[in-house]
Amino acid sequence: MASTTTASVAVSPDYDVVSVSHLLYKELPGYPDYDSSIDDRDPAVEQSEWPPLVCTLHAFSSRTGQWEERSFAREGGSAGTVADMRDDLREQRNAVYWRGALYIHCQTDFVMRISLSSDKYHVILKPPEETCTHFYLGKSAKGLYCASIVGRCRVQVWNLDESGCKMEWVLKNDRDLRKCLLKHKLGYSRRPGCGYGRAVRGPWTLQDINHYYDEYHKDTNCYYDEYDKDDNMEAPVEEEFEFSSQVSEDEESAWNSDDGYHGCMDILGFHPFEEIIFLSESITRGLAYHFNSSKVEVLGNIYPAACGKELGNEQLIMSSFPYTPCWL
Repeated sequence: MASTTTASVAVSPDYDVVSVSHLLYKELPGYPDYDSSIDDRDPAVEQSEWPPLVCTLHAFSSRTGQWEERSFAREGGSAGTVADMRDDLREQRNAVYWRGALYIHCQTDFVMRISLSSDKYHVILKPPEETCTHFYLGKSAKGLYCASIVGRCRVQVWNLDESGCKMEWVLKNDRDLRKCLLKHKLGYSRRPGCGYGRAVRGPWTLQDINHYYDEYHKDTNCYYDEYDKDDNMEAPVEEEFEFSSQVSEDEESAWNSDDGYHGCMDILGFHPFEEIIFLSESITRGLAYHFNSSKVEVLGNIYPAACGKELGNEQLIMSSFPYTPCWL
């Protein structure tokens, strides 16, 4: 009936891990893939509210070393019905631990705020509906944020306000980056067996684990063909990197801003301490967007070396998360 995702709560030296149910999609009768043994729906269940008044989750505690069932009572309204949840097929979900509460990105983009100390939870509905292609939950300089991509390259960033009796999302930034991206357009060139050639190179490439195809090519360094010789690829090295360049809409450019923008944007994550969101442009170029000043910084190429040779039809970013090393 359900698959599960897990979210960790790090409180040194002890921690809790919470497993949250994900309702699976069920095909409707009359469709070719419909299987009554799997897809049969009970109308009463499908129209019941979700999440329920009392939500029972599996939680692991480092203090006991065991998994146990924990029940959390809902305060406030639900997010919708079971049937509503089944129609959301997106896979990327994030969780954030902030000031003693666990915030979990759930189906239909509502956020479940769980208090492990009081065994209660709230449903926080998503920001006002727009045609967004990506919803990302994260933590940054001023607490909890969510971001979405509207259309191809309009970036919206929201900050959660918990100061009143009702939790609500407050719009922090709403900017279409089309003009900026066209003025600093990537040059694409078709290369045999390599997907698209990228004109931008940067520090992300140096951290690429696919630099060597296998042990044989690691020794001979002959994996890349003649089309890759100009890419100036380097082996992974331990080094600190800074952002490579800054772009703005006011700079002159050889590109005509009247051209149509045919790229796409993905959200990679939030900077943990500054109001910056990391973006991917067409799975190729990494960007750091300062949503408090609308400045865009180019981070360079983020595309794994030779990935196009192995996964020509699967060049997608399925999920991403920021990694912040810390001392315990």
